[in-house]
Amino acid sequence: MFEIGRDYKITTGLGDYEGSSVSTVVAFEAPLLKVTAHGRETIFNTASPSFVSAEKQLTSEEELERWADLPDYLRPGMPPAS
Repeated sequence: MFEIGRDYKITTGLGDYEGSSVSTVVAFEAPLLKVTAHGRETIFNTASPSFVSAEKQLTSEEELERWADLPDYLRPGMPPAS
């Protein structure tokens, strides 16, 4: 489910009080997710109601591949088609 060494945007909270941050996955033993960010390790219980989501972040290479697949008119900085 989680890839060790990958960055994920982790969102936690309840109701209107949600927050998120990007962290690197160190270990995953369901339901516990161990991540590191800014030199600190944190363990999340992914089965907890306060664990909202984990969104895998693209690597630089994946981001470039994603943009390469777009038509020119959709790429940032390209003029609109006439």
